[in-house]
Amino acid sequence: MLLRTLIASHKGELLRRSRAKLESNLASRAGAVELDYWLPVLLDLIAEVLDAEEEWELHEAPDGAESAGRARASDAAVQHQLRKLGITLERVSDDCAALQNAITELAFEEHSSLNAAQYRALDRSVARVLAGAYAGYESLRERVVVVDTDRQARRLVEQFAGDIYLIEFHDDGAAAIARVRSEAPSLLITEILLPRLDGLTLCRTLKKDSATAHVPILVYSVLLAEQRARRSGADAFLEKPLERTRLVASMRELTASGPSPLQDAAE
Repeated sequence: MLLRTLIASHKGELLRRSRAKLESNLASRAGAVELDYWLPVLLDLIAEVLDAEEEWELHEAPDGAESAGRARASDAAVQHQLRKLGITLERVSDDCAALQNAITELAFEEHSSLNAAQYRALDRSVARVLAGAYAGYESLRERVVVVDTDRQARRLVEQFAGDIYLIEFHDDGAAAIARVRSEAPSLLITEILLPRLDGLTLCRTLKKDSATAHVPILVYSVLLAEQRARRSGADAFLEKPLERTRLVASMRELTASGPSPLQDAAE
């Protein structure tokens, strides 16, 4: 029996087994709602790629050029689906492993075992979905420019938000203005105390320029200067030391372009 057929006829059981394998991780992720939404999508992607992989296994292996072309086509299909759904991927590797184990277990129970060709097809399909998922995730991440000379603060921003946003750091306001004008980010975060051009002047300069006025600005600082920051054009202000929940919540609010399907489901 082709694995694609096995998945189609036992989808509910495969999802139940996979979910059971991942129950212990629920506390570290969005929870049961995320699993209920995401696992069926991921299983469908694996099944879609399996169709091509199993068909390929039944025929003579193509040359390298044909194989590479087929791989690119599979990756593109997966990435297109991820972009369309707007899914964020924090634990996709664990989820793929759980689904692969569930498929292998069920195939053994139903048909004694998988043959070598089926193992190869399943391994390649999961690897292809993982590769496409990570590439899709990278393409979905919004770019955030952070301007700060404080190395500890930079490490915290990367630690708190690096898995959500593509973070780009700069040391001074003048360099940040040049970068924002060349390619506008989804958000700019700046300390007030900067060399060459301070953070408040940076805010005023960007907000007065029609080409960059739309870029939201979050100011954080060791200074108690929220009113000064607001008057300079800042859209939000946080005091240092940085705290994960407040920082990420402010970043999400300022970059919000509509909730993802997972956020819809959770609400």
